[in-house]
Amino acid sequence: MKQFIEFIKEVRKTPRGKAILFFAFYFIVFLVIIMIIRFNDNTSYEKDYEPGKAYSFDTSLLSKNNYHFEYIITKDNIKYQYIGDRNGNKETFTFNDKKYYYDGNKYYLENNEIDNPYLYSEFINLNNILLLIDNATYDSKTDYQSGTTKYNFLISSNTINSLINNKETDIDDLPNSLTISSDEDNKVDSIIYHLDSYCKSNKECDDNLEIDLSYEQFGEIKEIVNN
Repeated sequence: MKQFIEFIKEVRKTPRGKAILFFAFYFIVFLVIIMIIRFNDNTSYEKDYEPGKAYSFDTSLLSKNNYHFEYIITKDNIKYQYIGDRNGNKETFTFNDKKYYYDGNKYYLENNEIDNPYLYSEFINLNNILLLIDNATYDSKTDYQSGTTKYNFLISSNTINSLINNKETDIDDLPNSLTISSDEDNKVDSIIYHLDSYCKSNKECDDNLEIDLSYEQFGEIKEIVNN
């Protein structure tokens, strides 16, 4: 090491030696920067992606069916809002200032049995959500400083019709989108559909359809009864 230091001192005594040291120093700096960038890229890839899959998030909290929810369905710029709690197969929620109860089989309003009050309930069902994701095209993801990650998917109206409505169509339109949001622990807490193409091609709306599903208070909902 001492001999190396003496060598450097000797080289610095000449203009040519100084020039060589100058370029050698910056070469090493750039080499180190390139190595750091490549290392970080590889680390990020291994951390963020699973083999054969370009995304990874956890739906286990949703599967346990214990949470507070808010569903907002916007159709042709008219908003429909459902706010309630779910515990197991039972639900209680408000819609249009009225309180509803679901016993896992039937819906009730003021103890009277009614038809399903949910608009587009097929898109609320978790099994259908997972089915659509499995058949959608992964588009991109965005990470936020808060810890939230949003995964974006594209899916055609034909695919939705086939999977959800059990009918085959040949529609040539722009794809619909589906965004899955997860928290800092990668647990899914929000799902947003943009279904303008699907809605218009099926003649269910004139302009737009958005379905925004959000969840919180996982595991905190007590037994639900019909009051």
